[in-house]
Amino acid sequence: MSTLTAKILSKLNTNDFNVGILSADNADRAALVKVKPEDIDTLIDNLNQLKTYVADLQEHKQANARKLLESLVAESSDFSTVEELLSVLGKNVETSAPAATTATKTNTNKSFEVVLTDSSNNERHTFTITNKMLPKALENDPVYQAIIAKNKELTDVDLFLRAYSPAYAEQYPINAKFKKETFYLNSKGRLNAQGTKYFEAWKKENPEGDEKAFKEAVTKAYKNV
Repeated sequence: MSTLTAKILSKLNTNDFNVGILSADNADRAALVKVKPEDIDTLIDNLNQLKTYVADLQEHKQANARKLLESLVAESSDFSTVEELLSVLGKNVETSAPAATTATKTNTNKSFEVVLTDSSNNERHTFTITNKMLPKALENDPVYQAIIAKNKELTDVDLFLRAYSPAYAEQYPINAKFKKETFYLNSKGRLNAQGTKYFEAWKKENPEGDEKAFKEAVTKAYKNV
């Protein structure tokens, strides 16, 4: 049985989620410390399977809809294409073929290339990290293991990518500061692990403050550097 309670799952399913809401009181914290990391891995895996399944269902439905429209056009003497039919109807409908839909779905993934240098063997090991999920080959790579053994902070995927993927560092530039620490702040979405850590520390000094106030404060602090 999963150690992720229904209450934890319900809090995860919110648009403005940040990890702090999972430990709002003593009861929440007590439930959180009982969670097994492998149950979180299972949930991530299940959600990824669900995401793929839902996308396939939607793609299949779109393909069937297009086939239906194509059959109607084939029987019509007034229209030669589906696009012409929809244009006359004045509908703003996505009419891309299934192959284009698949490409759009694939493009929603965020991938970054990481290159690790194996000095002892004079080799370069290249890996692609998609949606911040480390491939097993990278996790098992001796160079990676040596890196995280030397600096435990780099087990945080955000920090690892910032250190070893120039493209990631460029796309997510440092833009916030808490005390002496600078970091990347997702100003319009959920906080990453670093942001959440600093938000919890900031809350101790500003118990009446909320996430919006925190974001404004750390952004302003960085601009004043």
